[in-house]
Amino acid sequence: MLGYVADGLSPREIAERLSVDEDELYRLVAWVLDELQPAPDGDTMRDVHARHASRAAGPPDLDEFERRFGASLPADDEG
Repeated sequence: MLGYVADGLSPREIAERLSVDEDELYRLVAWVLDELQPAPDGDTMRDVHARHASRAAGPPDLDEFERRFGASLPADDEG
């Protein structure tokens, strides 16, 4: 899946290629993108989200992610 993200595919395109529900994949892709560091060329997370037609995960998204995949790690000094 991360290879598809790196290739710039949208969540819909990735879901179609993996034959999974787009809503579930969208939550996971949004979570992964939130965890990525900005690119060396100066791209911000806003740029990454715009390029991938995604958005930052909000509290309801994180609750749903944890319900489906288990508790996430506690916040560290990076966020």
